[in-house]
Amino acid sequence: MPAADLSSSDPPEAITVVRSVDDFLKVVSVRSIVYVAGQDCPHGEEFDGNDFCAMHLLGCVGGEPVACIRIRFFADFAKIERLAVRQEYRRSSMAFRLVRHAIGLVARKGYTRIYGHAQEGLEDFWARFGARRIENSHPFSFSGYRYCEMLLEIARDESAIGLGASPLVTIRPEGAWDLPGILERERVSATKRIDTTETGENWSPPVRNAWQRWAASA
Repeated sequence: MPAADLSSSDPPEAITVVRSVDDFLKVVSVRSIVYVAGQDCPHGEEFDGNDFCAMHLLGCVGGEPVACIRIRFFADFAKIERLAVRQEYRRSSMAFRLVRHAIGLVARKGYTRIYGHAQEGLEDFWARFGARRIENSHPFSFSGYRYCEMLLEIARDESAIGLGASPLVTIRPEGAWDLPGILERERVSATKRIDTTETGENWSPPVRNAWQRWAASA
C-alpha cells in the first residue's frame, strides 16, 4: 500500500488518551500490525505485561487507528515506549505529534526527565525532540533489534498537578485535567443560576465558561 501523505483534503488527525476497552483494542491492533506482523516480534514480548499499568495514546485519521505510543511512570522519570505507526502513515506528521503530545502529558504530570530505548538507526528521530544518548551506556538487544538508552530533559509544566491541586482535578480523566469531570457535573435547569463557588471562582475563564455551557445545557 502506498504511503499516506496527508494534505488539507484528507480526514483530520486526532490524538486521544486511551480510556476505553475499545480504544485499547485499537492500540493492540496497531502494535500487532507494526511489531508482531511487521517485525516478527513474538506476541509475548510485544505484549509484555505492562500495558495495564501504563498510559496509552492513540492516533487516528478519519476515525481509523493508525498509531499509538505508551507511557509508564516511575519515581523520578517517565518512560516513553512502544511508538508504532502503520507503514502507510509514516510520511504523515502522526509520529511527531504523538511524541509531542506524550511529552506534554509527562510535563503536566510534573516530570522533568523522560527515558527511552531508541532502536539502532532511529536515534536521530528522538534527537529532534532534544533526547540524547546516555553517556557510558552500552547498546543492548531484544526481540532481534539493537537499542541504546536515551534521556530527554524537559521543563516542568507551570500547571503541573501536584499535592495542593484541587481534589476535583485529580479525579478527572487522564489528560483532560482542565475540564470538569463526570463526578463534578450536576444536572441543573437551563435557567438555574450557577454559583461561582460551585464552578470554581479561581478557574481560568475558558475552563469556567466550558463548565457553564455544559451546566446550562444539562
